[in-house]
Amino acid sequence: MNGDTPRAAFLDFVRDRWRHGLAGSVLDKELRIASRHRSTYLVRAGYVVVLGLFVLAVWGETVLRPHVSPVTRAWQLAEAGKTIVAVVTWIQFAVLQLVAVASLSNAVSDEVNRRTLGVLMVTPVTGLQIVTGKLAGRLLHLLLLLAISLPVLMMVRVLGGVPVDYVLSGYGITLTATLFCGALALWLSIHQRRPWVVMLTAVSVTGLLWLVLPFAVLLYLENPTAQGPVTADRVAVWTAYGDPWLALLSETVDVVNPRPRPGPPFVWPIHCLVMLGLSAVLVAISAVQVRRAGMRQALGGDEPRASLAPPDVPRRVSLWRVFGPPVVWLETRRRVFRRRWVAVVVALAAVGILAFTYLAADRALRDHEIRALYGVVLMILGAITTAVLAATAITAEKESQTWPALLCTPLTSRAIVLGKAVGAAGRSAPVWGLLALHVGIFVAVGWTPPVALLHVAMVATGLGAFVIGTGILFSVLLRKTTSAVVANVVFQVVIWAVVPILLLLIFVWASVRPSGELVLCVNPAAQVFVALRQRGEGTYFWPPPLEHAGLLDTTLMIGATAMACLAAGLLCLAIASRCVRRHEAPLP
Repeated sequence: MNGDTPRAAFLDFVRDRWRHGLAGSVLDKELRIASRHRSTYLVRAGYVVVLGLFVLAVWGETVLRPHVSPVTRAWQLAEAGKTIVAVVTWIQFAVLQLVAVASLSNAVSDEVNRRTLGVLMVTPVTGLQIVTGKLAGRLLHLLLLLAISLPVLMMVRVLGGVPVDYVLSGYGITLTATLFCGALALWLSIHQRRPWVVMLTAVSVTGLLWLVLPFAVLLYLENPTAQGPVTADRVAVWTAYGDPWLALLSETVDVVNPRPRPGPPFVWPIHCLVMLGLSAVLVAISAVQVRRAGMRQALGGDEPRASLAPPDVPRRVSLWRVFGPPVVWLETRRRVFRRRWVAVVVALAAVGILAFTYLAADRALRDHEIRALYGVVLMILGAITTAVLAATAITAEKESQTWPALLCTPLTSRAIVLGKAVGAAGRSAPVWGLLALHVGIFVAVGWTPPVALLHVAMVATGLGAFVIGTGILFSVLLRKTTSAVVANVVFQVVIWAVVPILLLLIFVWASVRPSGELVLCVNPAAQVFVALRQRGEGTYFWPPPLEHAGLLDTTLMIGATAMACLAAGLLCLAIASRCVRRHEAPLP
């Protein structure tokens, strides 16, 4: 008994320092809330199942090949190990950043909306403890997903071909990038109460800084006309120290295609230290600003200006006549940006950035594959924007306490759901307009055949309808905006990335190779890439069995996929309309 006393006293001291130290009691509260959600454990179990199926499919496709010599078998196992580790690393890298942004998009705005941030200011909790507690509490579950996959990837190394340094560098780069994205979303949530605006802003900022500008500069330096002492290889290494996408790409290229490259070597621990330093700066700024926001709310300075006006002063109210379906009328008048001039500035900035990348790429745009990659990136940007806007259509009403009032109106469930779907489509249309602008420019120049406009329009229509349908359905079934957005984004990644890879490997495992490669033909990204890569000779280069397909076959394939996506989206909307009043009572 006496021997346990020093140990118990030490543990009590550690717990007391933990609660009053850097994390504070905010972390305890965040962990307790997350641990009581059933979805937390379902996500972990589903992640393990999908990871196991992928590893089993790749391994089985390699092992079950008959009449293979031992030397060839060893080479195939090494290649299978490279494939497993590289694909899992990249999927984790991309998905965890999106989930981190969605999870922390309402970290501070929730406290502001519930009027609890001002209450925290009269407690011993500091601003730094609020920020670090929110950040650590919501990112800890994402780090557990990384920890779950680590034993699997280390076990795959037994197959050979994958150095342990690549696994560690992939985890380090993913961890620091996720931490930075979470800190950025938390800082934005201090200044913006709408979570979906925080998500779109964070994705746009990171995409611009990490993808658009660096690759535009590298394309410019690759041109023969770009002469000077600074080469593309040196710029790529320097940029990679502050760009996680280039950092992970550099590490992957060294594993998949190991060969000496010109320029200085890339040291990934330095990149991780740089990203940690940037995250620390964001956390420090957020700690100061969250303290100011809390004090402003505690002193009553966070009230709307209209409520501070004298009650006897009449206010002029402009009334608008409602035309057509009420929900559609309301949704079409809701703006992404509350001020029109901000929307104009953002639109001009988006077009200007696209023009800047064109000027930087210069002669590289004559390559059909470069233009096709532009189209794929713009399509993914449109899909992400649509997924976020659709998933917040109804959850925003629930969080603002206006959903019960809407259900008490004579409007039918179908009218509400269709109105929200039309609103999501209208607000995301400008982002899809960038894809139309890109294709239209090169059709007008003559570098892309005019039929590409039809093909890209069919792909965008089908994919947009499917993403809107699933987003509205998740928005009906779930109560929180972050949960609906994460569910919709992860669902799209599973449907369009994970499932095709698994089906392809299963078909190849069963020696049905043409049917397996046909799975890739129905992927929207592959369809946009093929449509824009066409050189005007009327031949489209698909994977087998559609290899060297003609115009008619390509149009039928893209049209059939678009119709299937449209039908699936309408089915999701029908299910959502049936679940509207089943999952939500009209009265609180």
